[in-house]
Amino acid sequence: MLMRYYIFFTTFLLMSCSSDDAYISEIEEWRKERIQNLTAPIGWASLAGLHWMSEDTTTIGGPDSKIMYSDDLVGHLGMVLREDSSYVFISSIDGILSDDQPINKIEIKTDRDSLPTRFKYSNWEWTFIERGGKTGLRVWDTAHVNRTHFLELDYFPIDEKYKIEAEFLPFDPPRESSLMNVLGMSIPQKIPGELKFKIDGQELSLLPLDGGPDQFFIIFSDETTAGETYGGGRYLYIPKPGKGSSKCIIDFNKSYTPPCGFTEHATCLLPSKDNTLPVEIRAGEMYLFDH
Repeated sequence: MLMRYYIFFTTFLLMSCSSDDAYISEIEEWRKERIQNLTAPIGWASLAGLHWMSEDTTTIGGPDSKIMYSDDLVGHLGMVLREDSSYVFISSIDGILSDDQPINKIEIKTDRDSLPTRFKYSNWEWTFIERGGKTGLRVWDTAHVNRTHFLELDYFPIDEKYKIEAEFLPFDPPRESSLMNVLGMSIPQKIPGELKFKIDGQELSLLPLDGGPDQFFIIFSDETTAGETYGGGRYLYIPKPGKGSSKCIIDFNKSYTPPCGFTEHATCLLPSKDNTLPVEIRAGEMYLFDH
């Protein structure tokens, strides 16, 4: 879907009586940080393009470039050139920075590397991603109009019923799997284990992804998906169990719409059948736009 150019922030003030003040404050603070992250200079609201590399030599910049950033740019910013199995960037003008240092020619590292190369010129920033065996150029405009308006986000009432203790059952070794993304690409993933929990006495489970040293990343759908919530499911980060424990907390009040709900330039993973819950999760972020 196309990014909305005029967007506003609203929040339902309805709160469940089952949630205490400290918990309500915690979730309200999380929602504020959500908006701040979306509208950050390099956030999903400022994403301005995603271009897949299809040639060994590509110019980027203004209207006469093979990959155009903006009508406002004159000429080329530079050239992307394939050398052996990688790409290099060659500047065409002065003032292009990488890690705040001027560059003329530099080998490009993608987001598959620990530190992908980031480029900056004026209000434009860009980097390179890899998805499904393809290399893409992702562009941000830090002066994008979407950053000057708040995003309209609606939520279910805060309810501690959806803050649930789960048991994590690790797979040894982690299970090899793959997930589809919105572009129809199959993306390999490792599943570290299974989360088992109950809602209203019903036994349920989810397969998380590794979200870093201290977190699991969950992609799920439920009976609200494509109705009150986004058609491509929702995302959620949760803490991993502590040392010597198998218990962790799933807080669905912190579930949120994937970036693809706000920009056509994202490559969101979709929930698997294993992560399709046969219940309504009436917690977290709603989605009242077109699905």
